[in-house]
Amino acid sequence: SQIKISGVDSKGKTREVFIKVEQPKSAIIDPFAAKTVPEVLVTDCNDSDAKRQRVELSLEKGGPKIDSVIPPLTRAIFVGARRGSGSSDDATRYGRLEIEKREGILVEALKVIEPRLSRVAVVARGGEAILYGDVGSGRLLPLPIMGEGMSRLATIIITLASTRDGVVLIDEVENGFHHTVLKAVWEVISQVARQLSVQVFATTHSL
Repeated sequence: SQIKISGVDSKGKTREVFIKVEQPKSAIIDPFAAKTVPEVLVTDCNDSDAKRQRVELSLEKGGPKIDSVIPPLTRAIFVGARRGSGSSDDATRYGRLEIEKREGILVEALKVIEPRLSRVAVVARGGEAILYGDVGSGRLLPLPIMGEGMSRLATIIITLASTRDGVVLIDEVENGFHHTVLKAVWEVISQVARQLSVQVFATTHSL
């Protein structure tokens, strides 16, 4: 059995998504495992232009493993519920924005939380690249030091800017933000998403 989801876009093109559980075509048999051949959750997508995407999700000892067997039709990035970031992923994506001279998108967005911010830079420390910001204090400061909201919004905006014409999924979007800035945060997310034609799916536990 399988789940089928189908739709038609504004241009009349159709797309179908099939979600099903399959046995893997090949597997390493572990005689000590409770289940020697784990099942795989498969998402199979195709559209009227004969384009296809297939993603397989399996649970392994190290955690979930996702294999994009056939490259995706639409670029999509998931932003987890963890508060803040400062991760090397953010720094890497921001570095690409700098190369494309689009770093201003992040700086302007972060001003809704820290109006004094004039620039953001990638700094390598301890073998890891981290985002730093200039707020006129005489030296650059790591974004996480400026508060959870700064890191969280930076992650969201960098992800949006890296996913032009794609999809961004944000879990617990309110995490790290004080309720007084949520309206401004939503406005800047909407502005950047519309500017770059990104569709945002967000979950929340907040009213």
